[in-house]
Amino acid sequence: MSGTPKGKSKRMIPLPPPLIPLLKLHREVQEAERATAGEEWQDWDLVWCRPGGGPIEARDDWEDWKELLHLAEVEKDARVHDAWHTAAVAGSGESRPVWLGLGTLPSTVAVNGADNRRCRGPGRN
Repeated sequence: MSGTPKGKSKRMIPLPPPLIPLLKLHREVQEAERATAGEEWQDWDLVWCRPGGGPIEARDDWEDWKELLHLAEVEKDARVHDAWHTAAVAGSGESRPVWLGLGTLPSTVAVNGADNRRCRGPGRN
């Protein structure tokens, strides 16, 4: 697997089990927002979107991130990118830093020496 999926193809990614019920709940909330918006819903096929279905504005995302840092009493002026790396380490089960690939799962797996079988979709050897 490399790059962005083409057309209607789907990409399989491993999810930590505790994340699954949270994503299902998020989908239920989003379906309620879709029903409320009715014909005004903008179907961008996004997991994270505005209540009307459109993409989240970068400035709004940045402001929400800064508010979360404040509420969590994080003193460092951390970037969202920093959290991406933190989440990768936490989700990997590793106690060492995890290098994230530059856009492709194979490069991430190659650098980290992870068990490549966990990163493949059904039917891929």
